[in-house]
Amino acid sequence: MPSIQEIEAYIRQAAQKRGIDPSTAVGVAKSEGLAPGVWQSNMSLNGEREKSYGPFQLFVGGGLGNEFTKETGKSPADPSTVYQQVDFALDHAAKGGWGPWHGAARVGIGDRQGLDGARSAGISSEAPPQLFGSMAPMPTGNSGQSEPTSFAPPSTIEAPVIAPMPMPTGTVGLAQLLQELLQQRLG
Repeated sequence: MPSIQEIEAYIRQAAQKRGIDPSTAVGVAKSEGLAPGVWQSNMSLNGEREKSYGPFQLFVGGGLGNEFTKETGKSPADPSTVYQQVDFALDHAAKGGWGPWHGAARVGIGDRQGLDGARSAGISSEAPPQLFGSMAPMPTGNSGQSEPTSFAPPSTIEAPVIAPMPMPTGTVGLAQLLQELLQQRLG
């Protein structure tokens, strides 16, 4: 399960993608279920714990949780669906407003606040893109092709840029390189 900070960062990114004010989207989530130790609602409904789940508290029992399951085939009770839940909730808000989220009104967020020009962007079925920094392609071998590097959070310490050593192609070039390195080492 991602941390609260990672989920908040994803909400901001997903909101921006949809033309939704990111601070408003986070405010709604915080008024609902985006809090430490909360996945399922702590509210009681008819003498039992309410069946609302995730950062936007998708309600199973005739609410958005049922719509989420119908659209995705996944249960909102499953924490591994957190990013799909964010996409679903923000798409729903873009079309219909914040009305289904009662916490929004409790914290003073109006039904269409932060939604001017909002649009649906669909639910991602893939892992979310990296939330911090950017992924730069890294050359691999001599093929000229690029592959994404592994993700590392930004740092305040800047490492020096070291130019890669050109790699020889073929077994003769590799043998020459190994021989030169061995001679340098033995000296």
